[in-house]
Amino acid sequence: MKMRGSCWAAALALLVFSLISLAPGLAAAQEPEVQLRPSGAEIRFGTGSAGGGFANTGKAIGAALEGELPLEFQITEGSCDNVRKLARGELDVALVKYDVASEAVFAARAGGAGEEGGGEGEDGEGSGWMCGFEAAELANVELQLVAAIEESAVHVLLRRPVRLDELSGLGQRPIFVGQEGSGSMETSKIVLGAAGLSLEDVNALDIGNRAAMSAMRRGELLMVLRTTKIPTKAVNDILVTGIADINPLPDSVIERLIDGFPYYRACKIPAQSYPGLEREVPTVCVSTVVLTARRAGQDALSNAEVVQMIAGLQDLAAEGEINQLRWRDFAERTPVALHPGAKLHDADDRAREPGEIRFGAGSKSGGFTTLAKALAGALEDIDAEVALSVRTTGGSCDNVRKLARGELDAALVQYAVAAEAQAAGAAAASLSAGEGEGGGEGGGEGEESGESGWMCGLQPGELAGVELELVAAVEDAAAHMLVQRPVRLDDFSSLEQRPIFVGQRGSGSIESSKVILGAAGLTIDDVNALDVSNKASMAAMRRGEILMMLRTTPVGSAQISELVASGTAGLNPLPESIIERLIDGFPYFRVCQIDANSYPGLAFGIPTVCVSTVVLTARREGSEALSEDEVLALIDGLRALERDPGAEVDVEVRWRGFAEREPIPLHEGAAWAERRDFLIYWAKIAAIAALGLGLLLLLRRYLRRRGLLGDPLAGNIEGQLSNPLVPFVGFLLIVGIATLVVWNLEHDSNARVRTLNDSFWEMNMFATGNFDSESLKTSKARVIGVAATVAGLGLLAWFTAALTSILSRDQMRLFRRRRNHIVILNFREEMLQLIRVLRSPGPLRQRSIHVVISEALPARVRAQLTRVRGLTIYEQNPEVPEELLELRLPRAARVIVLQGSYHPLRVARAVHHACVRLDHQARVEGKGERAALGLAPSVQSPALAGDPGGEAASRVPVTLVEADASDMEGLFDPFSRWLIPVPARGLADAWLAKACLEPGFGELFNDIVTFREGNSELYTVELPESLHGKTWRELRRLLFTASGRAGIVPVGIYRGHRGRLAYAEDDVADSSPQAELDRRLQVNPPLDLVIEPGFRLLAFAEDEADLRKVLGR
Repeated sequence: MKMRGSCWAAALALLVFSLISLAPGLAAAQEPEVQLRPSGAEIRFGTGSAGGGFANTGKAIGAALEGELPLEFQITEGSCDNVRKLARGELDVALVKYDVASEAVFAARAGGAGEEGGGEGEDGEGSGWMCGFEAAELANVELQLVAAIEESAVHVLLRRPVRLDELSGLGQRPIFVGQEGSGSMETSKIVLGAAGLSLEDVNALDIGNRAAMSAMRRGELLMVLRTTKIPTKAVNDILVTGIADINPLPDSVIERLIDGFPYYRACKIPAQSYPGLEREVPTVCVSTVVLTARRAGQDALSNAEVVQMIAGLQDLAAEGEINQLRWRDFAERTPVALHPGAKLHDADDRAREPGEIRFGAGSKSGGFTTLAKALAGALEDIDAEVALSVRTTGGSCDNVRKLARGELDAALVQYAVAAEAQAAGAAAASLSAGEGEGGGEGGGEGEESGESGWMCGLQPGELAGVELELVAAVEDAAAHMLVQRPVRLDDFSSLEQRPIFVGQRGSGSIESSKVILGAAGLTIDDVNALDVSNKASMAAMRRGEILMMLRTTPVGSAQISELVASGTAGLNPLPESIIERLIDGFPYFRVCQIDANSYPGLAFGIPTVCVSTVVLTARREGSEALSEDEVLALIDGLRALERDPGAEVDVEVRWRGFAEREPIPLHEGAAWAERRDFLIYWAKIAAIAALGLGLLLLLRRYLRRRGLLGDPLAGNIEGQLSNPLVPFVGFLLIVGIATLVVWNLEHDSNARVRTLNDSFWEMNMFATGNFDSESLKTSKARVIGVAATVAGLGLLAWFTAALTSILSRDQMRLFRRRRNHIVILNFREEMLQLIRVLRSPGPLRQRSIHVVISEALPARVRAQLTRVRGLTIYEQNPEVPEELLELRLPRAARVIVLQGSYHPLRVARAVHHACVRLDHQARVEGKGERAALGLAPSVQSPALAGDPGGEAASRVPVTLVEADASDMEGLFDPFSRWLIPVPARGLADAWLAKACLEPGFGELFNDIVTFREGNSELYTVELPESLHGKTWRELRRLLFTASGRAGIVPVGIYRGHRGRLAYAEDDVADSSPQAELDRRLQVNPPLDLVIEPGFRLLAFAEDEADLRKVLGR
């Protein structure tokens, strides 16, 4: 017995010792085994079931990061499985629903605090009951967030025609709540729990996602609960069959979920997201996140790997494959800590290196990125002190948010989005000042277009303390309405439910499209707008799957050009009613036109609206994101791009006039650049104007010296009031100026004056009084229209009157010319015969006659003078030089001074003064020379009447003065060089006596001076060079024997001086024109007289042309 007791004691001692020895090993066996990734190995990336949403997202991520990170994608059972594998070290990073990730974090915290039952999850706060997590599974594991990448919505699919207002009505009918181990199933458990049900209370089938969809098609399931992104192909395929419909999640369930589980948020499945879905469907959403882990104090991913992964994810988001990355604000509470690499990236987004500007662009292959890269290259080319760090983003909306959060310093933004963001910021300022309670709730809904900032869903709180500032407007983007050929759309109401594309999510283009649809009386929920990327939409349009595409992009887009060139789609004009409502309601847009030939086959302009792309920066909490020097450097880079003809982008830098209203203030640096450019511009204008004025003054001086300008007292334009060209040119100027001003005022806001051509015809209608009072919109433009009407009608009346006056005048208005004309001063009644002689056929018949009469001339004589064509009557005092200026005496062929009411001597003196005063050259040449009248004439005297003076043209014309015998000697000596006294009465008496003695003399005299048809007259013609050196005898023989000589009778020779016809000054130094004429004119010269150069023939002939013809043979 003792022996047996000793054995039992020994065995017990051995058992206790063994247990004590094995206890550490057993304890170690209970801890999960951690598998660490070897250095340099591929990153193990967990997705989900094959063909599921996570797997598809994983493929897109792999394509974006190919060549950047070594990734190994693994098929898993979903979120729950991914969390466990992250904890065990079997994965390095994974896709997980955020509710599952949060519950796992709470489970780990509960285990660390030693709280029992932490995995049961009865309260939903830190319990970790999702996926049946145990605290031990997550011991020494810290889950870390890389980024939130997309959002999933709870889809309640019910077999038609069943509708459920409460989930308690399910009973034991078969349903599907998700695949075992997936995040969707865990979300479904919480949804059922919010309805007061557990998984055991319903008949949930344990099958796969694909099997569940097949069962629903066969009618074997009443309901499917799936948490997936919008839209999902599997859901789309089941709805197309008409078997099922999407049921709203009951309001009571939504409220309990939001209150108890802050990882969810209330949301809606948009109308038209799925076939037949004509209304929004209330539900809840949860984000999908990229998760990694820290195990036993060691990060599964390094900081560099996380930063590289985030960069790839951002490129993917910019292409529209996933949502914009977020690290906060994607759930009411975010318990999962950021990975240090994500913190580093976030810090990098909020801080920058000196000399670097974080510049927000757009998608990786979009136009914003192309422009940003070109600007970065331009800054390098001009050796700027700053450099651009171009960041790919989701477009205008994302750029505004990142500017507000301090993640960017400057960005490209469509001005409509920027202006709405400014309005949202103003709403935030009003809220902070206590103005308008409740404005924050609607700030993001966009119900009020003027103050809400609804574009991009911006809320006032996002822009609190942020003031957006403009650097410059750089280019214009036009709304392109592309429609499948041969369809043409006159209004959007005909779209119905046919698929369309209105822009990539988050871009400025989709926000502009929302506004355009709103102007047509539609919301984006009223149309079947596909939520795809730009690239995918282009491919769908080529395949004929999209009826219409709305894209706001610069004219000449390469993608649109390729699409139009393929013949699949054509550009449709934006309906005029939509354009007008847009301009009235959203003054950030302006009317514009897609010009002909901008795209292949576009033969005419397409009316549309444009919005400018601007470079934007921000002032946050009173601190400028960019200094003045940095902004000026950006502007210099933009200027360099603008001047570069080889740049791949077309840039036009502007600060004003790119929108009807421009609410965003200029940055101080931009304001300084604007003032600088303004001063430079007007300095150039002033310099050009001064140069032009100087040239005009020089031209005026030259013309006055040449005697080509008119009377300075009467003006340089003869007969301005009677010249129809003056009002016609004035009318054109009025219409032209009004066209430019009105186009500048209204081309951005008035569809009727889109182009200069439109503006011209509108102003032409105004100027002619045939206008529409509604054609102009702004008050300034209407004032211009009124002015154009008044001025235009006045000028048209002037033009009509002038034209009527011309048509009513004598058709021989040519005679009123004041060059080579004949002036008769001191006219009296007896000299009517002189007028008749001058108007007889002959060389002087085509010359205008200007007659100065006195008040004493009888009215009947005046009436006779008015009937003489080509004769102008002046009632002036010929003794006053100022009254003779209008006669243009220096240009006259002859001046005849008659005996009459005024003394010929005083009239001659007035003629001299008028010529010297009018002719600046005569006044200059005559300085210093004294004569009896105080100013000696300094002109050359012409030869016979009608002889051309050449370069020696006279400034004071040869003047014939009717004088008595008592006046002949000495009276006119001071004017002897240009004035010829004519004893008219003595000559007349002598000719009458001769005619009495020889009757034939009277007939001969009349034949000579009256130029009757068939008579010969006296002509002077310069002898041609072929006759130089011949004698007078030979010349006579030639003329008498010439065939068809037309009655030519040579009379004499007029000898020139040194080859010139006019007299040189030394010719008449001791003589007078009359004496010189007597010396040079030889009647019947000696027969042996040799013809020399400059000799002129004096001969009778029937016509001067016949005389020249005979001499030229």
